[in-house]
Amino acid sequence: MTSTKEGKRSHEEATSPLADLLASNSLHDVMKAHKDIVALEHNASVEDALRELAENQISSAPVELAPSIMDNDSGTYLGILDVASILACLTDDLLQEGEEGKSEDDRLEEIVSHSEVFFKRKLITILGKDVALRYRGEGEQSLADVIREGFLGEGNHVAHRIVVFNARGTIVNVVSMSDILRFLNKNVDKLGSLADRTMADLGCVKSISSVQSDVGTAKLCLKMQKEKLAAVPVVDGNGIFKFSFATSDLKGLTAGKVGLLLQPVSKFVAEMKASHHHDIDTTCDADTTLRAAMHKMMSQKLHRLYVVDSNKKVIGCLSLSDILRAVVDNE
Repeated sequence: MTSTKEGKRSHEEATSPLADLLASNSLHDVMKAHKDIVALEHNASVEDALRELAENQISSAPVELAPSIMDNDSGTYLGILDVASILACLTDDLLQEGEEGKSEDDRLEEIVSHSEVFFKRKLITILGKDVALRYRGEGEQSLADVIREGFLGEGNHVAHRIVVFNARGTIVNVVSMSDILRFLNKNVDKLGSLADRTMADLGCVKSISSVQSDVGTAKLCLKMQKEKLAAVPVVDGNGIFKFSFATSDLKGLTAGKVGLLLQPVSKFVAEMKASHHHDIDTTCDADTTLRAAMHKMMSQKLHRLYVVDSNKKVIGCLSLSDILRAVVDNE
């Protein structure tokens, strides 16, 4: 791991306002001083976790070792729990339960029949990997290195959050990509010409997978898991954008509601009342600048914007990771 001295570049080495911004600011500079950390205990159930995530309007939370008779003050970090890891286990359980010769619909029905067992699973059995770890003493690592090594990682591995812990292994902060976006949006003028590049300039106009609103929710979940998609644009019969369905829309799902997975995604969203990102405009056009897109994502608490043409047909997407990658590639 890059040391503080090696990772934090000097002002003299910085060649632009953006490079200077990323070199002269650190992980500590984007941490919220008194951030309330919602943590889950390792022996909580999947159903408890989904309820907790929904109540706190978050898509992930660190999992800690629950206090025991021998240790009343544990809090040791064990891993991250996010809706994507729950989705992975849900679909894996379905595939493991399926038998040769069964139709896809029959196998999807098994989600309902095995739901009670699944929702009672303990969190320790389904921890995800969408996280990077940092010791509190590494908080002085430059933002450039935090983004490259922490969030973007190597290859196609992307971590959407960084968990910061102390010498006892206790979590002291969680920094998300949204926290980085907030910092960049506040300092948007230091992005220079990058801020005024359009979605087309940034390569965000590209072919992306979409589904029609009458597709079954369970089938959509299987598609998302198979293709490793965090979200999918939902369109009508004419290809017009309707809304985005994300793994976070599974928050609040319980054993009693699991039958909704066999309903069309439009009905699932309506019945779950998952309206946070379904009643607002989550689109932009190819000529939208990064500056405008960042402001919209920040003000509406979005993780992505879909690029649409004049007929509201989806022609691309801008995600948080796209923004971070553009920033470090253009410093």
